[in-house]
Amino acid sequence: MGTNNQTAKNVTLKYIVGGINRHSNGNIDLFTDVLECNLCKFRQSNTAGIIAGDINIDLSKYNEHLCATNYVNT
Repeated sequence: MGTNNQTAKNVTLKYIVGGINRHSNGNIDLFTDVLECNLCKFRQSNTAGIIAGDINIDLSKYNEHLCATNYVNT
């Protein structure tokens, strides 16, 4: 049997983990504005992150619904 001479290093990783939810009756434009503001802060922190959630916006209506179009284009 051989020996393993690998040395473990202490590595500290920082992540921001966020969850978002837009109520299906909520204002899409307001949600988009608040989300964009928070994403800018997130970007400025220079920290890796994961964001997941339920936006409740029908993206298939991209060409028919201005709020969906604005959300995608933001």
